[in-house]
Amino acid sequence: MKREPCVRGWTLAVALCMTFIVSTVRADEAPSDKHADEFSLNLHLVHPGADSSPGDPNAAFCLDGTYHLHYILRHPFKDRESVSFIHLTSPDMLHWTWETTKLQPAFTGHGMFSGTGFITKEGRPAAIYHGHLSGRNQIAIAKDRKLSEWEKPYAVQVTNPDGTEAKIEH
Repeated sequence: MKREPCVRGWTLAVALCMTFIVSTVRADEAPSDKHADEFSLNLHLVHPGADSSPGDPNAAFCLDGTYHLHYILRHPFKDRESVSFIHLTSPDMLHWTWETTKLQPAFTGHGMFSGTGFITKEGRPAAIYHGHLSGRNQIAIAKDRKLSEWEKPYAVQVTNPDGTEAKIEH
């Protein structure tokens, strides 16, 4: 299998970069108006402000030389709080672009708690995560390598060796 031309351990690199930026940007400092648009995207990654708080990074990929990062963001959905995987891309892990968030309750039918990304044996990007309020872990498979379209997620069915459904304790 051909390996992607991306840096190994880039999730750690993102975490280290975010830690460095957090340590160098004080909460009471705001970017100047001149640089506000450039800075606001990166500032949101490390200091989102009082109204939102990004959660842990999930479903991280490097596909065709582009880094994809999804992170959890809490938000209101149908009169309750829910969570989505916010999607960003970068050519260099320094300059980030917001992408349309597809992995959200309006599409999945449930919120998205912690999980990870992986490549299927067919070479397709996929995300596995806990479906908030679904009672199950879920898998969503991307329809493209830009992660702009996804198949509807399906529940992971855990079975015993005899084929019966396994009882999973919470």
